[in-house]
This record gives sequence, C-alpha cells and structure tokens, in this order.
Amino acid sequence: MATVSRTRILSAVTVSASVGSRWRSRVQNDAFPTTMATWIDDRIASETGRAEIKHHIMDVYRDPLMIYYRGTRDRWLGSAEEIVGGFFADRLSRPAFLERWGSSGIPLRRWLMNALCFYLKEVRKARKRDARMTSMEAANIPEASSPDVAAREVDQAFVRSVVRVCLVRAEVECQSEDLELHWSAFSLHYLDGLSHEEIALRLGVTQERVAVLSRVARHRFRRHVRAAVARDAGVKSEVDARLDELLEAIEQ
Repeated sequence: MATVSRTRILSAVTVSASVGSRWRSRVQNDAFPTTMATWIDDRIASETGRAEIKHHIMDVYRDPLMIYYRGTRDRWLGSAEEIVGGFFADRLSRPAFLERWGSSGIPLRRWLMNALCFYLKEVRKARKRDARMTSMEAANIPEASSPDVAAREVDQAFVRSVVRVCLVRAEVECQSEDLELHWSAFSLHYLDGLSHEEIALRLGVTQERVAVLSRVARHRFRRHVRAAVARDAGVKSEVDARLDELLEAIEQ
C-alpha cells in the first residue's frame, strides 16, 4: 500500500516555493476548527486574521479557479492569472462576501465557481461598455466546457491543490517543532519512493526508527488535509472521498 500512497501523492502535487514562503511567514500550531465558517469567524475581526483568510483561499483555490476559467466561454477576456487575480482582489475585499457563503450550505469551491461566473459577466459588460471587445472577438467566442466536466476538473484541481498546500504546511510545522528528521523520513518515503531500509542507511537510524519518524510527520500532513477539507464546507462529496482514500493509503 505504501507504493499506492506515493503514487497518489506524487501525481497530485508539485510543491510551490511561493506558497511555502507565504506560509512560512505565518506558521500556525493551533488545533484547526471543524469548519471554515468557524475558522473565519475566529479571524474576521482583525486585520491579521483577514489576511490569513485571504492567503488560505488564494493558496488552495487559485489553481482550481484558473482551470475552471479556462473552460468557460469567457476565457478570451484575459489570462487565467489575470482574471482570477482580479476576482480575488475584488471579492475578498468585500466583508460580506464570505458571510454570504457561510449561509449558502454549499462547498466553498462551488461558491467561488459561482461567484467567478458573476465576476466574468461584470468584466464582459465592462469590456463591451468600454468598446474594447472587437468584432473579431465577438465572432470567435469559444465554446464552454459542460457543467459536469467543469465541476469534475475543479474537483480534481482542488485535490491537487490541497495536497500541495498541506505538504508545505506540514513541512513548516515539522520545522517549527524541530522535527526536521521526521519530515525527511516522510518525504524520502512518500515523495521520493525510498524504502525504509534505504532511508535508514541515509539517515543513520534503524528501520524501526524510520517508521516512527515517518508516522509523526504523516500525522501532521493528515491533520492539515482534513482541516482543508473541513474548511471547504465540511460536506461529504466525491472529492472529499478521494481525499479520504488518499489518507487511508498513507496510513498503511
């Protein structure tokens, strides 16, 4: 089962240095609350807390939203980076934006997809109003992906993004707790594919010790993944089941 775990993690993640640097500037060692709504309520009142909320949402949902945008009819409006960046800047600056999501009862990724659609309408109207939409652009508006395909692609991107971000956060947590050796054992096994025997030789410890070290770091990673899933809404869905499957594989 360890091979299955490594395959799933490696297929899901490419750790971003920019994500790591942002998270390293605000290491958190607290126990994560059950839902995003609770987590937001605990932070929304302070400027530091609002910044943390914004960074979390941009870290986890930026890539899924860019993939969603590229499948819309409005993808001629600009690059995915430009459009999603503008969307975050506009919507996350509105105090009531996340409050409305809290009462919607739908996963945050779905709420953001819907909100991005409204944002694209606003951008499209502004483009027409400013006479910046040429006749050629109007005649060559691309077809959109089907709703089912778009939702599936966003879910898959969400899984990849959660794993990527949570690996960074778990690594930073281990570093802050002087557990670098533990993270090395976990990383060498699950990310680099080395056996416990190979890791023991590299780190100068016994294979039994490798298993203990890796398990401690794995627990940190699992906790961050579960927190990210709960923050999305705490609602079970296909994507949540996929994350649970990944976690179960890691436990083997």
